[in-house]
Amino acid sequence: ERSTAAYLAASTIYRDDAEYLPEWIEFHRLVGVERFFLYDNGSTDDHLEVLAPYLEKGLVMRHEWPRPFLSPKGRPKALVRAFEHCVGQHRDDARWIAFLDVDEFLFSPTGAPLPQVLSDYEQFPGVVVSRVEFGSSGHVTKPGGLVIESYVERQPVRPDDEALFKS
Repeated sequence: ERSTAAYLAASTIYRDDAEYLPEWIEFHRLVGVERFFLYDNGSTDDHLEVLAPYLEKGLVMRHEWPRPFLSPKGRPKALVRAFEHCVGQHRDDARWIAFLDVDEFLFSPTGAPLPQVLSDYEQFPGVVVSRVEFGSSGHVTKPGGLVIESYVERQPVRPDDEALFKS
């Protein structure tokens, strides 16, 4: 039996990212994401312990997804299949589902909550957002603290870059 549908959910695939998952979930909760569909691609870290409070509250639905991450041609096969599964399995569980990487943080540049922004696009089946890369921000080793506080220097934007958008 499914619970009440969320307005906005987010989905990601992860492997051994336990240290990053709480920040990713909490950040997105602050901007209006109500539910998370996570695909575990064979983690061996303490991700289950980290996710336990979210799973108990029903905020996170976790799927075991132990598939080869890349196809023989080097394409992100597990990610694509996970997101296809998410659409099929959870299409009625949220009005909107954001498909993100665990190092991507979706927000409105105006600071408005995402559900408020999305309400203007109800007549459309999907939206596309601008995307920027932050890279290492000059760090040689991983700094302590939050990702959103440590990686703040944006990579130069190339006009011919096809990866400037995310749907």
